[in-house]
Amino acid sequence: MNIKKEEILNLYRIATKFGEINTTNALEKLLGKETFIPIKKTKSMIDRIKTFEDAEELLGNQHPLVEACDSCEFPGDDCLNAYLKLRVICAALNENSTLDPEYLMYYPKFELLYEDECEYYKKEGKIFINIERYNTSYYGMRFLKSDFPFENTPQRYGNQLCLNTEELASYCGEQFIDLWADFLFTKK
Repeated sequence: MNIKKEEILNLYRIATKFGEINTTNALEKLLGKETFIPIKKTKSMIDRIKTFEDAEELLGNQHPLVEACDSCEFPGDDCLNAYLKLRVICAALNENSTLDPEYLMYYPKFELLYEDECEYYKKEGKIFINIERYNTSYYGMRFLKSDFPFENTPQRYGNQLCLNTEELASYCGEQFIDLWADFLFTKK
């Protein structure tokens, strides 16, 4: 029988997400706990990547995405520049693993806000960013949640901007919300 390591890791991720303790325990017993350490180190990736520069440093200057991002500056095209930076960040958060579109992939979802909604969130002390500088009728944007609808993920963002875990997708959406706004909207 020939089973790919990524398939086993995705099975472990799914079992972990849905609380299938017996499945995760059986996989750890069969293949050894050390096989699943990268999955359990999600928190350390969040601790290690706070900025785009951290992600670049983690991947290294020789990484193709870092090279592309450093060598390609598109003046006036904030969307493309943000996309390249988000690719670097997502690759670093995913520990440079390749995502298979047939398995769970997570991405951040955002809520667009009108001015009165922004005033409400401001009074409640909730975090959002002002997006008046973009071509949109909305006033603000905030991170809403992470999601994993397989059928929509590749078409919306492409799997290059998806992450291995819900926790990583939530972190990426909150920590790098300004880059996501640059990617999703065009500036006035």
